[in-house]
Amino acid sequence: MRSGLVILLLASLVSTVHAEPGLFEEDPPLSAVLTAPFKTLYKNRKQDVRQYADGRFSFAAGDGEKIAIPVQVKIRGNFRRLNCSNPPLRLNFKKRGNDGTLMEGQDKLKLVAPCKRNDRYEELIALEYLAYQIFSRVSPYYFKTRLLDIGYVETAKQGKPWVTTAFFIEDINDAVARSDMETKTVEKASRRKLDHTQTAIVELFQFFIGNTDYSTLAAREGDDCCHNMRLLGREGDDVLFPIPYDFDFSGFVDAPYAYPAEQYPIKKTTQRYFSGWCKESRFFYNAIAVFSSEKNVIYSDVEASGLLSEKTLKKTLAFMDKFYEVINDEERVQSEIIDRCRGNVIPAPA
Repeated sequence: MRSGLVILLLASLVSTVHAEPGLFEEDPPLSAVLTAPFKTLYKNRKQDVRQYADGRFSFAAGDGEKIAIPVQVKIRGNFRRLNCSNPPLRLNFKKRGNDGTLMEGQDKLKLVAPCKRNDRYEELIALEYLAYQIFSRVSPYYFKTRLLDIGYVETAKQGKPWVTTAFFIEDINDAVARSDMETKTVEKASRRKLDHTQTAIVELFQFFIGNTDYSTLAAREGDDCCHNMRLLGREGDDVLFPIPYDFDFSGFVDAPYAYPAEQYPIKKTTQRYFSGWCKESRFFYNAIAVFSSEKNVIYSDVEASGLLSEKTLKKTLAFMDKFYEVINDEERVQSEIIDRCRGNVIPAPA
């Protein structure tokens, strides 16, 4: 059914457009087609510097009109770029010229798609998308996402598209604008400058999804700080607010290629291990209170999404249940979260 809809997009494209809600202002999956020289792009994935290639992004407007706009496409990412047969992409739209469409004002967007072209990996993308949705429930600072039913078409062939589930992640500048902050670029973050309320929420969220593939303090060599994290802050203030992204190495997603960070005594991502930094325990208890208050909404988001098979949904809900068993047990909160934090307790930023 999705394939037929996407093929119609290719067959009938018109130039007249009307005002549309913004890309990230609606929840239903956007039906779209991305045409690009994928064969050439994939061939150059191992290069340190990868060039953009000309492509076309086609989508259905809310009133049924078909719109096609030019876009620049390139391979992005670290692990998935080198290890996936279908690596993640960055789409660079023109800031001007898309007025009146849902792509108005969009610039550079990350496109997250299945690592491999099969149903199993498509469901992993759905889980990662849901992880972003969950984080948006517990933090005021987060990346918006938009689910896609998208077709990939090779420029040279222009044949029947490969259709899959994927999602866009909003540009960091839009996340900053919503929070009335600015992006903070540092070589290395200081624990004493991290906002403890936001950092505790981030750390508990990473525990919730079973993810150790992140850092609130440092980046991998050659990247901006921090690993799978962006930092925001108010103008003229050095307090940092971390926002996480990239959750495919989490137990919540449970990708077959994922593994825990080697410094922790666990062998599988589905084994939770708290990796947060020590701070006054009240910050952890406040974060726990947030997750507790949002529990029903979080479960509803997952159950009502319609994105998971019955088997995967059952497994995912059971994984979530185990998190709530921990935070609802005072002794386990103490032993598995507070006593397991790293470093010394330090004061919060003034």
